[in-house]
Amino acid sequence: DPVLFRATEETNEQQASRVVGLAEKLLGSLSSKRVAVLGLAFKKDTDDVREGASIRVINQLKNRGARVIAYDPMAITNTKKQLSGQIDYAENAHSALKGADCAIIMTEWDQIRKLKAKDFQEYMKTPNIIDARRIYNPEEFSGPNYVSIGLGPSTGTK
Repeated sequence: DPVLFRATEETNEQQASRVVGLAEKLLGSLSSKRVAVLGLAFKKDTDDVREGASIRVINQLKNRGARVIAYDPMAITNTKKQLSGQIDYAENAHSALKGADCAIIMTEWDQIRKLKAKDFQEYMKTPNIIDARRIYNPEEFSGPNYVSIGLGPSTGTK
């Protein structure tokens, strides 16, 4: 159904705009800001990035001049095919966070879920965190620079 497809596309783009808009609220202009995107696959335990929210978020960040560094334990190869050299990639979550002005959590990987508030504070230039998967306990990550929103179903905290 082409109408349903278009509506889904518009909703997906709006969700990406919402995430990027939150980054702008936290940072002001995104020009030259280092943004870590943690998780590229559309869900954990896959390398599938087709129609994934991460790609849309990254494209909008790049359009606003952000310097994006991404981490995903499985989906980097497929992301490189989609984005063709537009961003940098990290070998682990800590490397992605190093010197970042903002971190955006896009996939609920265990490697990302295990991060603690102190990891963000220690590695990031400024610990602005947008938890788009709601994987962290808001009590541990409370503060003006932590925003928890849901893109898709909540994955809960562990």
